[in-house]
Amino acid sequence: MEWKTLTILTVGYFIYLIIGAGVFYAIERPLEIKKCSEAQVFKQQLVNYTKTNYTPSVGEVEIFIQKVNEFYNHGITLKGNVNCPNRWDFQSSVFFSGTIITTIGYGHIAPTAASSQAFCVFYALLGIPLFAIMFGGLGEVFGRGIKKLSDIVDRKELKTWVKNTMIFTTFAAFGFTLFCCIPAVIFSAVEKWPYGISMYYSIITLTTIGFGDYVAGDNPDVTYISMYRVMVYFWILFGLAFMATFVSIISTRLKQHGLINPKQSEYEEPDGVVQAESEVIENNEGSAEDLNEKSSFK
Repeated sequence: MEWKTLTILTVGYFIYLIIGAGVFYAIERPLEIKKCSEAQVFKQQLVNYTKTNYTPSVGEVEIFIQKVNEFYNHGITLKGNVNCPNRWDFQSSVFFSGTIITTIGYGHIAPTAASSQAFCVFYALLGIPLFAIMFGGLGEVFGRGIKKLSDIVDRKELKTWVKNTMIFTTFAAFGFTLFCCIPAVIFSAVEKWPYGISMYYSIITLTTIGFGDYVAGDNPDVTYISMYRVMVYFWILFGLAFMATFVSIISTRLKQHGLINPKQSEYEEPDGVVQAESEVIENNEGSAEDLNEKSSFK
């Protein structure tokens, strides 16, 4: 893919990302603020009940539990002062839009309004193909760098398996360090996670599994810098591109060295020359005509 084409696709992709974030922000942010106000009123009611020694009925207790679960599902905790989350501020909306297009889908937040849910469906249907095309272009860029190093290794007088092992270990170590080990250190420092949890999150994210049990930038007890979630998304974008390129390069090398053989055609001859089906039919017809001619001379 040419640089000009890749640049246009990349710009278009980020414009699409911002448009999606703007729509989700416009719909979901007011609802989030409203839900937070409801939680503050509810918490004050509970405090008033405790001051008057009011004993709620069983039905009222069940309603209280339902309300607490509802607020919790919206990221609102009633412990101490009610903390209003920023799950749908603009940068979080950008991050959410990105998880849709990359198909990671953590599941820690989801559209609540019918309009945003409908928009999400159409946004994904258009955005995922756009991402796949741009993703392929980024993979080509990474692939050029990987191919240069593989060409250097191929010029060395070594056995094939040694060359493949060198290339595999070099790029696996480079990618694992750059996109897993180093980000895990950053996540441990920012999110206050143990290093093992940070490594687990990095791998689960870049394999697009995205359980959603741990999500960067979603801890209400941590104060993040304004562009933190956007930077996390760029890490995801380039990490996915590197992983896809790495798998593609390894697969290509295995095919080149005959370790992965394409399925042979039904009409492939022993010397490797493929005979088209139409040619087989023509030859058979020709043989039949020759036979008829010979029989007519008799």
